[in-house]
Amino acid sequence: MMLAHGLAIAIKNLGKNNIDRTRPSSTKNGKRYRMEPGSSISKDLRSFPSGHSAGAMALARAFGRHFPQDRNAAYAAAGVLGAMQVARRAHFPSDVAAGLLVGAVAVDVGSRFLRGMQRRLPGLLPA
Repeated sequence: MMLAHGLAIAIKNLGKNNIDRTRPSSTKNGKRYRMEPGSSISKDLRSFPSGHSAGAMALARAFGRHFPQDRNAAYAAAGVLGAMQVARRAHFPSDVAAGLLVGAVAVDVGSRFLRGMQRRLPGLLPA
């Protein structure tokens, strides 16, 4: 879970560091909407993708792999957290969708990495 969350945050940062997107709350103050390549450090232009959604999905998916009986509840919690970002005008729905995708991909990347490490260094990591 920690690896998945760390990867999700790293991938999210890659997006935020390369895409400037206005937050919904910024447009109500008369600022024009922007979504374009860029590297702004202004919080108002770092909407894409949603980091809360990425982290929540990474944790939910990793948790669900180990506790399949609780998978749906974990996914629902991640979805609610993402929906809250839209409701509080911190993100557009597409920011949340991208964040959820980032979190899901991070789990797969982390799992592949760990399986490779287990094959290369047997006994170092638990099966």
